[in-house]
Amino acid sequence: MNERDEYMEYHYRWGEDKWLLHVAMGATTPEQIPVVIRRMHDERVIEEFEVPGMETLKRFIITRESPMETAIVINHVKGVELSVYEILDRAHFPSDSIYNYSASDE
Repeated sequence: MNERDEYMEYHYRWGEDKWLLHVAMGATTPEQIPVVIRRMHDERVIEEFEVPGMETLKRFIITRESPMETAIVINHVKGVELSVYEILDRAHFPSDSIYNYSASDE
C-alpha cells in the first residue's frame, strides 16, 4: 500500500447470523489496487487479499469463511467510490448501504 493517508479503512464485525457482504466499487484504472480485504480473528489477520481495479463498476461478495472469523477490514483508496451492504442470503439484493464513501465526501 502507498501512504496511509491515501486510504480509508472500514471495519465490519460479523454478527452471529451475518455471513455475506456485498461490495460495490467505482471505476478505477486497471493498474490500481484500490481495495485490500483483511479477514480477522479478533485482532489477528487470518488472510489478506487485494481486489484489482477495473474501468467499470465492480461488484463482489465477501463471505465469512468460518465462525472463527470475527471481522472484515476493508482498506480502500481515497477517491474510489465504495459501498458495503449486508446480505441476508444469496437471494437478497441489498438496497441500504451500511458504509458508503464517495470522493465528494472529502
